[in-house]
Amino acid sequence: MASVDAYRFATGAHLVKLHFADHASPASAARTSRRVLARLREHRILDVLEQRIGGVRAGSDGLVYHLGPVGDRLLREDHPTRARRRLGDPSTRFLEHTLGITGVAAALHEYARKRGGEVVTLAPEQPRSFTDLLGARQAIRPDLYAELAATQAAEDIATFFIEVDMGSESIPTLIGKCLVYEEYRRSGEEQRRFGGFPIIVWAMTARRPETAQKRRHALARAMEQHPKIMARAYRIVPLNAASNEIFEEVRNA
Repeated sequence: MASVDAYRFATGAHLVKLHFADHASPASAARTSRRVLARLREHRILDVLEQRIGGVRAGSDGLVYHLGPVGDRLLREDHPTRARRRLGDPSTRFLEHTLGITGVAAALHEYARKRGGEVVTLAPEQPRSFTDLLGARQAIRPDLYAELAATQAAEDIATFFIEVDMGSESIPTLIGKCLVYEEYRRSGEEQRRFGGFPIIVWAMTARRPETAQKRRHALARAMEQHPKIMARAYRIVPLNAASNEIFEEVRNA
């Protein structure tokens, strides 16, 4: 319930990776998750959107879950200052982007579980406020903030700001967000509070693989050519390989 609330939307496959991994086999995990999710839907703790990912033929695997009215009430009972969650009908663009963020989070948990890393913190869309060099208050909202360790016993923690791009924004728009990150870096507020500045990861995809690859190359070129962007502080990776690439960065830190 808390996971669905934090990420807004999640597919059944995401929830299996996040919460049903400790089973004898993937098939057993999937069966158990379907039973649990059906029960949560029956009690309106979770609900599903009418639209499915992958269309009707995707079956239950295409269901998109969000917090139901009973789940919202239960969370407000635990947190009296929490506002009532009012969910409208999301646009396809917003839904795809949100599910992209959830997918990266689920993949990071799956990678850590299977290959010995540790997910210390994952926080979606939590804003960072700062004062820019002109004295104005600004804010940046990373799609995902991550604290990761190479092993369960590791004392060193690597931190990341992760941005998910589904191919719907222009390269100048992505550069604009990079410039806000650069203003935040120059403010020094993250460094003073936490001792360093996270690596910024662009996890990118598009409808066609060749388009996604061209966009990744275009963003890399634009960052290299911009005088105000420290390109070496960024990583540009395919969305479907983000967890592998990010944990490889952790292990090499």
